[in-house]
Amino acid sequence: MKKVFSSRDLFLVQRARELLEAARIPCNIHNEYSAGAVGELSFLDTCPELWISDDEWYPRARKILAELEPPMVKPSEWVCHSCHEHNAGSFDMCWQCGADRELQNSMGLHNGN
Repeated sequence: MKKVFSSRDLFLVQRARELLEAARIPCNIHNEYSAGAVGELSFLDTCPELWISDDEWYPRARKILAELEPPMVKPSEWVCHSCHEHNAGSFDMCWQCGADRELQNSMGLHNGN
């Protein structure tokens, strides 16, 4: 047996199981009902996991499940509309004046590079 997918979101793990079952890859969910034990057990030990019964299915299963894992996207740098300061893409607020990036985006004021 080999673990092919894990998420704290049980619905996402169930979706992954559906994808594998549609491809006729035998699998099962471990820790499906253990969320209630968080506190007595580590949250890592209660995280729902998807396992396949035959290790030979692993490459095909990972290829199928790759669509469930969002690609790592580096946030782009942005310029504050209030003070025109350049900010790293990871900042949600302007480091210079504290203006909120999302508020500027929702108002159509975003002028990132």
